[in-house]
Amino acid sequence: CLCITAHSVLFGQPRLSVEYEMELKLEEVMPTLDSKFMKQFANVVAVYDYHFFNNASQYVFRESRKKDESITGPAKINPNSVTIYKNFTDNVRYAQLDAEKDIVSMDSLATDQPWKIDHTATKIIAGISCQKATTTIDGEETTAWFAPEIPISDGPLLLHGLPGLILRVENKSAAITATS
Repeated sequence: CLCITAHSVLFGQPRLSVEYEMELKLEEVMPTLDSKFMKQFANVVAVYDYHFFNNASQYVFRESRKKDESITGPAKINPNSVTIYKNFTDNVRYAQLDAEKDIVSMDSLATDQPWKIDHTATKIIAGISCQKATTTIDGEETTAWFAPEIPISDGPLLLHGLPGLILRVENKSAAITATS
């Protein structure tokens, strides 16, 4: 279940914290990878923390971890610590691709992805009922599952623009899913 708390009566703003896990679909990205390495890397997820408060959000890399400690191999799939800030009041995004690097301004939030919502497809993610939406990003079909009951038009990475928080997004190379 997602951690959603009211901030205060004074502000009336929702405060939301979500943990996301990103899994790479290596069989699509690197189909010639040796099966031993495929198994090792498929066992690793990148964990991100998402925080929303006062009409702004932060999506930050926390750690890489193994899904199954009994499988030998590397426990890291993301060498950089990525942080993305979105300020919906000022309509801007900022990214810090490494903790040692400067924060850079991204393009404006004004252009939403042209999402196509499928009102008949539903799925439960982290205990929340979600609806399916699709779009094309850089020529690649992307599927998002968003929660209309969480009225925050945002999601992981640079994604936003749906009538609810995006709890899962996937394309042929990766899947990012809310876990708590």
